Amino acid sequence: MRKHAPWGQTPKFTPAAWARLQRHTWPGNVRELRNVVRRALFERKGPKVDTGDISFEEAYHRAPEVRNLESLELPAGVTLEPMMARLERQFIESALRRCQYHKERTAKELGLARSSLFKRLKQ
Repeated sequence: MRKHAPWGQTPKFTPAAWARLQRHTWPGNVRELRNVVRRALFERKGPKVDTGDISFEEAYHRAPEVRNLESLELPAGVTLEPMMARLERQFIESALRRCQYHKERTAKELGLARSSLFKRLKQ
């Protein structure tokens, strides 16, 4: 925790956060633990890391289930490229609203590098 904490800060885990870390099976071993700690430090709202600040690899990388995907159809006369661009734009706009237009958080939520998000916003 000290290695990845911002300079001059000494954040700590709450007892509930420690318990959550101890219950996890750690399939990624030390590398996964390091990533979980880094994310938790970034997500925390105060001097302590709580259970809500902890996210594990499987939850972090799992794509949400999209309902009614089977019924998604291209309108007549519309090609794939413009439809994909429109869908991407809707995803980005939705994520921006959820993150209150904070671009770094939006990029993280979308799994993009910040520079990639900026490039797509510019386009």
